[in-house]
Amino acid sequence: MKVGSNLKKKIKRILIPIIGILCFSNVSVEAGSKTLIAGKSIQQSILGLQPGDTLFVRSGDYHETLSFPQGGVDGQPIVISAFPGDHPVLFSTGTGPIILGEDYLVMDGLILDQNGASEDAIRIRGNYNTIKNCEIRNGKRDAIEINSGTGNRIENNVIHNFVWQPGKDAHGIVTDPGVVDLTIIGNTIYDCGGDCIQLYASGSDPVSSYSRDIDIIDNVLYTTLGSSSENALDFKGVDGGIVAGNDMYGFDDKAVVVQKGCRNLLFEFNTIHDSERGMEFRGENGKSQENMIVRNNAIYNIRQYYGVKFDWVDNVTFINNTLAFINTRAFLIEEEGLTNSVILNNIIYQADDPKVDGTFDVEVGHNGWFQADAASFAAASDVVGQNPGFMAANSFDFQLISGSPVIDKGQNVGLVFTGNAPDLGAFEFGVTAAVSENLLAEINPPMEFTLQQNWPNPFSTAQSHVTRIPVEIHTANDFSISIYNVLGQTVKQIFKGELVQGNHEIQWDGRNQFGQRTSPGVYYYEIRSNKQRVVKSLILLN
Repeated sequence: MKVGSNLKKKIKRILIPIIGILCFSNVSVEAGSKTLIAGKSIQQSILGLQPGDTLFVRSGDYHETLSFPQGGVDGQPIVISAFPGDHPVLFSTGTGPIILGEDYLVMDGLILDQNGASEDAIRIRGNYNTIKNCEIRNGKRDAIEINSGTGNRIENNVIHNFVWQPGKDAHGIVTDPGVVDLTIIGNTIYDCGGDCIQLYASGSDPVSSYSRDIDIIDNVLYTTLGSSSENALDFKGVDGGIVAGNDMYGFDDKAVVVQKGCRNLLFEFNTIHDSERGMEFRGENGKSQENMIVRNNAIYNIRQYYGVKFDWVDNVTFINNTLAFINTRAFLIEEEGLTNSVILNNIIYQADDPKVDGTFDVEVGHNGWFQADAASFAAASDVVGQNPGFMAANSFDFQLISGSPVIDKGQNVGLVFTGNAPDLGAFEFGVTAAVSENLLAEINPPMEFTLQQNWPNPFSTAQSHVTRIPVEIHTANDFSISIYNVLGQTVKQIFKGELVQGNHEIQWDGRNQFGQRTSPGVYYYEIRSNKQRVVKSLILLN
């Protein structure tokens, strides 16, 4: 419907002063937020933050260490964020790391430059904290050390150049024992003197104290420092977790090492390449490794020692992987060896023969050996030849072409396949590779609701009396819906309670919490659940 000229004039009279507020004051357009001008103290601004507040930091150089006197609450975190489009840089003062010791804190879009300081950049000790979209750089200790806590999340950061001195570790992300439900997703971590990610426990720590349910998803982990770096992943103490969709390369050591009694881990859809060694699983300190699933990974361009090694490991499912250009043994089984396990449906291309020099209680079969000798891994169900039918082996595209000799040659192991039987290798012909079924939905939960634009908008209490706020609930839950003014002040909570799945409309009559009519202007309506928050604007005419 076309807006009449009188209505246009009314909107213009309202918007001109409001636009002035948004452009020339320090007030952000988001409810519950404050904006920090460059040159002011971030720490001083933090002291006044309450649950649900967002502090936007403008571009500039800040020389201070942050601490948080209080945290947020479920659904109302305290957020420290770069102002949209700005790039504030927080330089270390050498007086200690940023400590997230409270709960529900968010750091978003900041640049943390350690400037060569011999201290950690961030330590997490609270619960449900998030570090996202940050660059963390140039330190001599760890970028992020997680001492304790449940439900913390490290997302979409770039972490680099943490190097102490030869023989002294400086990691990208490191955890102490006892961390629970940690998500590390979408980060790029490179050029660390220690490991890109280490899940730590000492040899004397019992498995019951290990970190649990650690998900490491869709990260890029690499080094250009040669022997001055250690590993992409070093698991010393974890019981339960998923490692999926990561790209790991460049290590003059093992790209992945799992040791000291770790267990209940899934590795899938990772690429591990251009390193001295691929993956090593070994028990030690009186603790065996147990319950590993390794599937749909591509391991290639491995220079020395082994592609995959097992020593004192029980109950491994090693299926549908591709090992190519392994300039050493594809598999090495040592000492206590590998027991109660299966190695099925893999492709081994241009590799030395496996070596079994330890206990070997394994079902082996339906593997493809191309320009490689199966040796003691040989089985009647294997496919042997020169060319596995890769899309472009020399450019490391290991998808299969039509007519590949490994199509339909696998054993059904419960993965998705087309045709009469599974294919061999990491990539099923005709199936797009994807990180484990439902995994990303678990890591990034689906939207619980969809908030739509209110109608009518603009609305007039003199004409339509109310405006209607449509919301589609996808998952029944408790919700709150509130109205805010442009200063972020609550005008009225118009709904609080449970909404069932389906379409709903919540009405606002233009009155505040005291029943008084509010002034014409721009307002914001917000819906919250315990996992999601969405804000939209509306215009009240009179």
